[in-house]
Amino acid sequence: MPGLGRAGQGRADRPDCPPPSILLASTRLAVLSSSLTHWKKLPPLPSLTSQPHQVLASEPIPFSDLQQVSRIAAYAYSALSQIRVDAKEELVVQFGIP
Repeated sequence: MPGLGRAGQGRADRPDCPPPSILLASTRLAVLSSSLTHWKKLPPLPSLTSQPHQVLASEPIPFSDLQQVSRIAAYAYSALSQIRVDAKEELVVQFGIP
């Protein structure tokens, strides 16, 4: 096809193939995340309360509330999983720094 550069070659046959920029970002993220496991000392977890015995002695969360949260989370997951992006060309956004 005329007008297509190297990035566009071969992708028409494979619509499931992500663009090279996504592959590069995924590789960089994998390298970064693997380097995070080399920390010598992790910071302590924050304390959520100074009186945990009062939290444990308080009334439990009603089952109907837990069901509602579960339904909302399932609905949100379903909605997000149905989002599809059909990019026809590389997106370039021009911006300026004031």
